[in-house]
Amino acid sequence: MRKTFADIDAARPRYNPDVDGFGSAHDWNSAFYERMGFEEAEKVLYGKGKLTPRTILGVGATATWKEITSAFRAMAMKCHPDRISFTGMTVEAATEAFKIVSAAYAVLAREFGK
Repeated sequence: MRKTFADIDAARPRYNPDVDGFGSAHDWNSAFYERMGFEEAEKVLYGKGKLTPRTILGVGATATWKEITSAFRAMAMKCHPDRISFTGMTVEAATEAFKIVSAAYAVLAREFGK
């Protein structure tokens, strides 16, 4: 007798947060949408030299918030650690570059009151 999808699916192990120890998805899901804090961003940017957030994102002094957001998204796609197969970067280099880009965005977000 052939197995149906329902039979195969019923035998599949299920994720149980209480047993597996990762907590509920609601607890960690919000972490994906949090931005880097301003203090942490300042440490990342200004601890490494004289990097300015606008220079990192490649926007001018008169850039609007929409232009800054667009530049951030473009830079994030270029250096995100999950995209190393496309960029050819190492995981460590991509992580560091993404941290710097995120820090620049966080500093500019505070400047714009976002």
